[in-house]
Amino acid sequence: MPNGNDPSRPATKVPSPAERAALGRLNAYLAELENIIVKEAIVADRALQTRKHDPADPMNDYELEAVITYHLRQDDPGYLEDDDNILAEQTEYLTGISLDAGGRNRTLLPDGLNHNENLGPEGETFCWGNPPGQ
Repeated sequence: MPNGNDPSRPATKVPSPAERAALGRLNAYLAELENIIVKEAIVADRALQTRKHDPADPMNDYELEAVITYHLRQDDPGYLEDDDNILAEQTEYLTGISLDAGGRNRTLLPDGLNHNENLGPEGETFCWGNPPGQ
């Protein structure tokens, strides 16, 4: 089975029903986390925007970002006690998110799109995915 719709990418293993269920639980958790991050970022960004445009405030610019780090579980066979056990790290740039329609235009965070790059059962969606071109 090709990876996504690109036949030049290597074939991927079809997940078992148990693996698919675990991925569904992980995706639900990430979707919930996305919504929390966006809500908090909008609040923070509004406050920073106000300060940025206040002539009496010395702050004239700012950057707002969220760094999401994925770690191995302690029960994973690859887990090392004296290691950070980081699988991946994702940075979402959130500066100006309060100026967007619900905070969805400048980030991959809950944009309403299905980021599922692999063919699967109908209706199966993923909240986070690789940005276009990655």
